[in-house]
Amino acid sequence: MAAGHIIRATDAEHDLTVFTVVGAVDAAAVSDHIMAFLSVDPTPLVLWDIRAGNVTGFSIVDVLWIIKRAKPFADRRRGGRTAIVCAQTLDYAISRMLQSMAAAMQIPFEIAVFWDDEEARGWLNEIRRG
Repeated sequence: MAAGHIIRATDAEHDLTVFTVVGAVDAAAVSDHIMAFLSVDPTPLVLWDIRAGNVTGFSIVDVLWIIKRAKPFADRRRGGRTAIVCAQTLDYAISRMLQSMAAAMQIPFEIAVFWDDEEARGWLNEIRRG
């Protein structure tokens, strides 16, 4: 049973929503946050910072379920970007799996996985500089 939590903060000035994962979270927690976010005027840029937590309990079935559940609402972020920042190898691998599966399922925004927060934010900001 996951005992972690997710903190959501919006930086409207930069069109950015940051989700910070603290402790171990499960697929339902992540999916519920994504669905709540997508349902009301989502920002085009998203940063998932999982350095203080982990998603190591996720299976490929969990990742597929998260994507399938969110896909009907994904057009609300068409052309946007999602960066995922990891500190652990297994979190990085799971996040890359999500990135690959989302691309295969033609999710209409980019997802990239990073080890470094500054690099992730730089990639997100490229879209704003246009």
